[in-house]
Amino acid sequence: MDRFQQRRRQRHKQKHGFVDKMLKDLQKMSWAPGCRPMFDSVLLPTMGFVKDGIRFYKRCHKPDRREFKRTAIAVGAGILVMGAVGYLVKILQIPMILTAYTTDL
Repeated sequence: MDRFQQRRRQRHKQKHGFVDKMLKDLQKMSWAPGCRPMFDSVLLPTMGFVKDGIRFYKRCHKPDRREFKRTAIAVGAGILVMGAVGYLVKILQIPMILTAYTTDL
C-alpha cells in the first residue's frame, strides 16, 4: 500500500502534463475564421479522450502473485460454469429434437 501512496504523491506534484500544456497552447493560438469550429468539434473531444487514456495508463499496475491467482481462479470457474450450462442445454436439446422427429412420422 505504501507503494501506491508514493505514486499518488508523485502524481500530485505534476500539476500540468504535456497534454494540458498543448491544449492550452492550442486554445491561445490565433485561428483563421473557418478553423475554429473544427478545433472545437474535433480536437477538443480528442484531447479529452487522450487525457483520460493517459490517466488510465498511469493508474494501471502489474498484478502481484495473489491478485493474479485470484483472477485466474475466477476466470477458470466462470469458464467451467458456462461450459457446464452449455453442455446441459445440449443434452436436453437432443431428446427434444428426437421426439419432434418421431412424432411427425
